[in-house]
Amino acid sequence: MDVFQFGLSLYKENDFYRAISEFNRYLFYYPQGKNVDQSFLYIVKSYYFAEQFDKCILVSKEYSEKTKKESLKDKFKFYMASSYLKSEKLKEAGQLFSSLSSDSDKEMKEFGLFRLGWVYLFQKQWQKAADHFNQFEKQYPDSRLVTNSQLIRKQVLKGIDFTPRSPVLAGIMSSLFPGLGQIYCKRVGDGLVALLFVGSLTYGSYYYYNNGPNEMFYGFAFLNLLFYTGNIFTAVSSAHKYNRNFNDHLKITLFNYYFEDYDL
Repeated sequence: MDVFQFGLSLYKENDFYRAISEFNRYLFYYPQGKNVDQSFLYIVKSYYFAEQFDKCILVSKEYSEKTKKESLKDKFKFYMASSYLKSEKLKEAGQLFSSLSSDSDKEMKEFGLFRLGWVYLFQKQWQKAADHFNQFEKQYPDSRLVTNSQLIRKQVLKGIDFTPRSPVLAGIMSSLFPGLGQIYCKRVGDGLVALLFVGSLTYGSYYYYNNGPNEMFYGFAFLNLLFYTGNIFTAVSSAHKYNRNFNDHLKITLFNYYFEDYDL
């Protein structure tokens, strides 16, 4: 009992690695003790809060087979799913949270359904996430998670209202007028540089075409073609980066400000 209590005190002090050692020591000395199942749970939670997600997944699977308590198995599944989520293994996380939201007790259904919305956020499926959290609020209007859900939905509107830049349109614009595609993607500096280089090389090609020597014309023409093509490619790439950067920034903002860990 002293070993278990000492492990518990270490856990409460966030000294997770030492807590794991004490709970394992308890399991070794008292394999039939009354706190075996609780030791399993605290080891799983310690690995999770220590951000050892791969280890958390492994011990969650192991202890799910050793315990007979369904409520405990659901908690193992929750921390396993959360570890998958933070490891960006979203398919596995989605499957487990979906299972929790339908096949467990009321509290775990609530937490499972709420965390399933986070899978959609990590996938940057803004409309699907907003619809999901709206559904959650209707299904659990008295949940302590509702306020967080409402704040998340408000932020997700930025993703829904976001107008992405078209890579095809950006490429066409820069093919018609060098640098215009980059400016369309709000990279004004890159656009002006592209215009300056292509414009200068075009003028040089035109000058040496009329005045010679031919070698200079061919040199300028080759460089002009190279920079002109690069200008189109850069415009297309800028559109992809613009869209990706917005979505990544929104995802990181949501996670940093609204993601909460739960000690269940």
